[in-house]
Amino acid sequence: MSNPSQYEDRPTSFGLPPDDVLFGKSAVMRDIRLKLERICSTTVPILLQGEVGVGKGVLSRYIHVHSPWVDGPYVRVNCATMSGPTACLDLFAAAEPRVSARGSPGCGMRGTIYLNEVGDLRQELQRQLSHVLADIAGYQDGEPRQRRDSKRIICGSTRDLRREMKLGHFLRELFDRLVVVTLNIPPLRNRIEDLPEISEYLRRRYTAQLGVADTPFPSELLARARTHPWAGNVRELESFVCRYVLVGPDRFTREAEGGASGEGWEFGMDGSDGRSAGRMQNRWKHKTRNHDVQN
Repeated sequence: MSNPSQYEDRPTSFGLPPDDVLFGKSAVMRDIRLKLERICSTTVPILLQGEVGVGKGVLSRYIHVHSPWVDGPYVRVNCATMSGPTACLDLFAAAEPRVSARGSPGCGMRGTIYLNEVGDLRQELQRQLSHVLADIAGYQDGEPRQRRDSKRIICGSTRDLRREMKLGHFLRELFDRLVVVTLNIPPLRNRIEDLPEISEYLRRRYTAQLGVADTPFPSELLARARTHPWAGNVRELESFVCRYVLVGPDRFTREAEGGASGEGWEFGMDGSDGRSAGRMQNRWKHKTRNHDVQN
């Protein structure tokens, strides 16, 4: 039997940032936004491909919210944890309507399933999913078809699925069913012009949620941030901004100048202040679990 906890159903709050923050000003994100405007209203399956932390999960919620079946369920699935002979059937059972994004009963069987890290799906489950999709999800002879009870399938992957398929790690038949439209989400370092706006959005949000003093970013800190490689992308930026809000600008700047970690960005919060910051971070995680801008 599959573990029900692997399904994360968020029907009532999607925590999406404003479109201007989500897509920013960069040309590559403007292009993605234009593509989404054309495909959100369809049932074609979408592959969101990109590094860890670029925001694939958030974009999957954006697609759901801007689709005709926003009143249906949105179910996020961790493919690495799927197991059992009925895992894929259980997946679609988990997507049966309960409460919609607007707090009303779901519409028929329409909804969105987000397969997070679909490249981690074991091959026996890849075969099972392909068969289930052909019969349940509104596919026929390898082609998507419109059905009243159709579910939109969105996949997220840090792996290059086409390469995985050529290496024999991902089934061709499943690839053909799942990958109709591919959106390559850029890393933060390739859209660095969007960093100031994302950072300010996060700073204001965490300041309000934690109830701490409003302390704008020093210009020199933002200048340094623009030169950082951001290997963890927006997820790393969220931690960066959270630390800034938690410890305040004076200590944050001192620790940055001291280079607590080699790279100068992993600022230590040891001693009594660290324990206090840890408690505040736990409070922050509880209050913001549905309000992220990363995957």
